Amino acid sequence: EDIDYEAAIGGRAVAKKHMDELKRRLQQQDRKDRSAKDEDMLTSLHVLNEYLCRGFECLPIELGKSRAKNYVVEDGKIRLPFLALKGGGETVANSLENATIGGHNFLSVDELQQATGASTPVIDALFAAGALGDMPRSNQLSFFEE
Repeated sequence: EDIDYEAAIGGRAVAKKHMDELKRRLQQQDRKDRSAKDEDMLTSLHVLNEYLCRGFECLPIELGKSRAKNYVVEDGKIRLPFLALKGGGETVANSLENATIGGHNFLSVDELQQATGASTPVIDALFAAGALGDMPRSNQLSFFEE
């Protein structure tokens, strides 16, 4: 849960930048004010940075390929799980895996959302991650679109 999705997909430079920013922020805080989550994130960024420095790569979340919380090896690269998304928990991650892993193609975001119970912030995170591609928000057609 503590993986920095943007850093994992962005590569070494982004991972290093995020790690340096977090270190700087933690250095400005008193030890007693530091959260366990920030400390866990720093550890995660260290591991991710080491992983990327060794030439390994992460693949983005993709419907039909990503699992709820397990990382999947594809062509020597690691496919990130749904749980790597900010704003989503284990329940919605499991629901997304169950709804998409069998190859079912959804016609719209509304249909995916109804099938999985994913909240709007999770859907927005999927869009931001590129996992929904150009999937339309709704099955409704507009006569005014060209």
